[in-house]
Amino acid sequence: MDAPIATQTPNFCRSCGTRFPPISDIGYCPSCGTPLVPPPPPVPVGYGRRMVGLTIDWLVLGALVSPIAFWFSTMPTTDPSHTSDEAGAYVIAFALYLTPFFYWAPLTRFWQGQTVGRRAVGTRVALARDGGPVGYWRAVGRAVLIYLLLSFFIPVLVDLALPLFGRRHQSLCDRATETVVTRERLRAGRPPRT
Repeated sequence: MDAPIATQTPNFCRSCGTRFPPISDIGYCPSCGTPLVPPPPPVPVGYGRRMVGLTIDWLVLGALVSPIAFWFSTMPTTDPSHTSDEAGAYVIAFALYLTPFFYWAPLTRFWQGQTVGRRAVGTRVALARDGGPVGYWRAVGRAVLIYLLLSFFIPVLVDLALPLFGRRHQSLCDRATETVVTRERLRAGRPPRT
């Protein structure tokens, strides 16, 4: 169930803590200029845009991991029971299992919900309840769930198809972590100084 969205302007600034009497027409903090009106709920993006961003991310990851795997696969091995191709496969597997911690989660956390692919198509991952930023561990959980689903063919197909349905167009991973893929948040301008 969706959380209700506040409709009244608060009588304090959530950014700097300045208190002031409730005024219905004030939109910015008089001290720091932070917007006071709660942001609108996040609007999910279309399926096509979401999948293009995901494809770009996988291509970026492939471009980053492939040279390392190729380098390992061309190295001579001392153990005759292992081939150099196996070493490259191990590197790819190891790198893919580290990407939730070193690609998906850090970029999602520090790029305001974006990765390279999401930035290219103008989308971001946000909290489903209010469109707020996603924390590092929630982003890690989301990425780990994606990798767990990749281990099984049918669940990954369900996860990829699920955003086609529902009001929020959420995948299984989005539903489990209470996130949504939405348009990139525009920066709110500060009021003119008088």
